Formats: sequence, C-alpha cells, structure tokens
Amino acid sequence: MWIKKNSEELKGLEKDNKNDVCIESLLWGLISFLLFSIVDKIGYSKTFVSIDPIPWNEFFEHLPIIFCISLIIAVVYWYFKKDASIFEKKSLICPSCENVKKEDGVRSCECGGTFEDLETMKWVD
Repeated sequence: MWIKKNSEELKGLEKDNKNDVCIESLLWGLISFLLFSIVDKIGYSKTFVSIDPIPWNEFFEHLPIIFCISLIIAVVYWYFKKDASIFEKKSLICPSCENVKKEDGVRSCECGGTFEDLETMKWVD
C-alpha cells in the first residue's frame, strides 16, 4: 500500500538531493582539473603532431589558470543541475489503484482518487 512520507523523510530526501548535486559538481571540477593538468603538462597541441612536454616550473605557473577554469566548470554544472528537476516531468501515482503516469497537469484518476508525486510516497506492507 502506498502512503505519504512524513515530514522528516521529505526533509531527508531534499537534503540528499542537494548533497548529490554538490558532490557531482565537485567531481566534475576535479576531473576537469586533472584532465587540463595532464594535457598541459604533456604539451599536447592540435597544431603539432608530436607531444612536447613542458618544464615543471612552467606547469606550476599554469596551475592557477587551470584551477580557475575547473572551478568555473564546477560552478556552472552546479548552477544548472540544481534546478534540473524543474524541467523533468515527475512520476505520479494514485494510492488507491496504484496507476502510474508522468505529470500532465491532470491530478484526478479514473478510479476517483488523486495522483500524488511518487517522491513523496512510500510503499508499506
């Protein structure tokens, strides 16, 4: 049987979603930092056929720029991902007959019940 989650469970769900977005954005920042650092250190360039490594002192001079670019990537990812759920159609369920559908603006079910957001419901035996 489907029942509504209590307020503590809903707060925990919202907190988990925020934490997931923060962790994902930090990972994208770290991945971009490592990728840009490796490409910079080995001296890869589209214009040259060979790879020409740069000296360590020149590499360390480039690190602040690489860090800033990676930070921008992480912040942009976080900014767009935190509101991405606005654009997704929510899954709805009717607790009475257990019909499931995507959000279409109509909340009334054919059985006489009303559709509820699936994230706010839980299954209990």
